[in-house]
Order: sequence, then C-alpha cells, then structure tokens
Amino acid sequence: MNGAYSIRVPGPDAVLVFSYVGYLTEEIAVGPQNVIDVVLEPDIVSLQEVLLLVIPPRETDITGAIGVVEPTKLTAVQQ
Repeated sequence: MNGAYSIRVPGPDAVLVFSYVGYLTEEIAVGPQNVIDVVLEPDIVSLQEVLLLVIPPRETDITGAIGVVEPTKLTAVQQ
C-alpha cells in the first residue's frame, strides 16, 4: 500500500517491470543495485481510453454545478 516492496531476482541481468493502470510502464535493469526507487509517470494517452457513462439526472437530484470539459483541457492540466 505504501509502495515498499522486497523481491529476490535471479541475478544482476534481471529486468524489473513496473506497471499500473493509468501510468506508463517502467522497465529497470537490476544491475548491481540493492535499492531501486521508481516513480511511475501518468499516461496521458490513457485518458482517451476512459469510458464515461452519463445518466441524465432529474432536476431535483442536482445539488451542485454541472459543466463540460473539453478533452484538450484535460491534457493541459497534466502539463
């Protein structure tokens, strides 16, 4: 949960592959390292793969503001 892990590898030629939904995959050769810190970068392209199901609400169910966001604005937020 906190990102800490421990793993045994067969040798210094091993390659670790880190992946998570919505993030770019990172491949790291183990080499002589004993500690490997990894920070995954968000995969902005995957935002285009998100399916949003919108069910029109009844006017009595609306308790806040409703707005429209252009896809280009979503990528601008990530930059």
